[in-house]
Amino acid sequence: LGLAPNPELLLALHDVAGVSIPVRSQQSLVTTALFRAPGDQGLYLFAVNNGDSNCLAGLTFDPRVAPAGRYVVSDLLSGERRTVALDDSAALSVLLPRKDGTVFHLAPDHGDSQ
Repeated sequence: LGLAPNPELLLALHDVAGVSIPVRSQQSLVTTALFRAPGDQGLYLFAVNNGDSNCLAGLTFDPRVAPAGRYVVSDLLSGERRTVALDDSAALSVLLPRKDGTVFHLAPDHGDSQ
């Protein structure tokens, strides 16, 4: 294309090509990956902070992959668990230490969580 790559250009190219980005961080040094759990039992989210300082990462999801609603989010490394509401305007906020990462399990909240 003759243009320097930047986040906005890459997002626009994905959009034009009809290729969804299942999850992405609003912070440039945070890398994410999203996998569907076996048996359609939710999603596994990997988030890694490649930066030299701790950060509160805002993660946004493609609604075709994670539809709007309430989710139970479990940090599989720390054991922390919380319920969050995801929609078009709400990002999932996760605290990531410098040069570290974690794995989350997201499952729709059916009202029986704490």
